[in-house]
Amino acid sequence: MKCSKCGQEFGDGTNCQNCGINRVTGLANFSGYDVPEGDTMNNASSFSQNHTYVPISQPNIVQEKSIVCYNCGEIIPANSKYCPYCSTSLYVTCPKCGHKYSSQYPACSQCGTNRENYEEEKKYIVPYGTTTIEAHSFENELTLKEVIIPPTVTIIGEDAFRNCRSLLSIIIPNSVTEIGFGAFSWCTSLRMVGIPNSVEKINACAFGHCESLANILLPTSLKEIGDLAFCWCKSLSSIEIPNSVKKLGYSVFDTCTSLSKVKLPNSIKRIENGLFRCTNLSNICIPNTVEKIGSQAFYGCPLSNVEIPNSVIWIGRYAFECCYLLTNITLPESIKYIDDFAFKDCNSLREVYIPGSVKTIGRNVFAGCNNLNEACRRDIQLKFGIQL
Repeated sequence: MKCSKCGQEFGDGTNCQNCGINRVTGLANFSGYDVPEGDTMNNASSFSQNHTYVPISQPNIVQEKSIVCYNCGEIIPANSKYCPYCSTSLYVTCPKCGHKYSSQYPACSQCGTNRENYEEEKKYIVPYGTTTIEAHSFENELTLKEVIIPPTVTIIGEDAFRNCRSLLSIIIPNSVTEIGFGAFSWCTSLRMVGIPNSVEKINACAFGHCESLANILLPTSLKEIGDLAFCWCKSLSSIEIPNSVKKLGYSVFDTCTSLSKVKLPNSIKRIENGLFRCTNLSNICIPNTVEKIGSQAFYGCPLSNVEIPNSVIWIGRYAFECCYLLTNITLPESIKYIDDFAFKDCNSLREVYIPGSVKTIGRNVFAGCNNLNEACRRDIQLKFGIQL
């Protein structure tokens, strides 16, 4: 049988005896033999060197733009990233030069670096002139420690650096205006991020699960922070959101267990659902522009006192559930709706004042508030005809 690369006889080994290519790849174009007339192929001698055979085509098996998986030998589409039969990842990125090449070979086809033995500092410089770091560009590059982004980049795409678990720091140039969905999510070693005064939008989950991220400075150019943008940033201790921000998504700081200091902007009208489910947040100042406090907005926060401004109209379901240190609360005359279970299991709550402006009070608003004094209970029961 002839090697498809060099045309010489392949031989009996696993690699071509002439050019050294792997057997699976070297015989990729082999599709069969014509059997000479009269040969019954009853024994192994049917393929002895006494006959000459020529390849026949099998168009339904080997098609144009197909390749052979080097791991399992199955024929698959040429543009496949993974083998659908054995799940082998067909391409890898060189940790030194960033070139993508076949994972069949340990050494990069461009710079010759052996990825299995590469022990230098894992660093990549994005080429000057690049305007967009495309979606998934460096996703799952587990050895990448440092990236230098040139001042020509304007957008960092979706999941661009997702799960780069060795990435320690990133400096974003002041040409970038948008950080994509999940761009740096699961970068669990990321400690420092510099966001320039050009970024206007941080999309959903952008820094989610960056468990080592302790501090981040948000620029005054920022207008929107997407859902779950900093969720599970367990080392984040403080955050100041500039007044330029008009929209905060839901659960932006969900499970930021070290977060103890927050400054909210005077530009938001809603505190979205699950915004601060933070077990170390003991103090919060709600701006007087806020009209609605969403569901589970402060769930489980050890708040001892909350001052709700005279702009708030609606308190959502479970908004202050399990705020176990909350002892008293005064609701402003602007309040009209208190939804179900709003103060459920606030075990230390003793006094609460509900103004006459309230039109609707939901079910079990004070369920589990076992230390609420009798005078408050009677007052609420008389006003709203409900049992506590």
